[in-house]
Amino acid sequence: MYIYNIEYNHEVLPVEKMSEDHFAVYGHDGVLFLVCKEDNEGASHWFEEGKDNETQLTSELGVLIEHSDLCDSFDHEA
Repeated sequence: MYIYNIEYNHEVLPVEKMSEDHFAVYGHDGVLFLVCKEDNEGASHWFEEGKDNETQLTSELGVLIEHSDLCDSFDHEA
């Protein structure tokens, strides 16, 4: 597992890469487990683990993760 920091809302949040498409984001409110899924058009969508809708928060965190070195060899699964 790999841990990397991202900056979100003027806070530094540790992110742990759990697998190729699962990430744990550690914030002051607890841990948010994110899953990245790719749709049939190739676009990435970020969900809280166990939920089936993308929120503004999961989308914004996902974009930051995608632009970090956590996803250098990112291989999404639909």
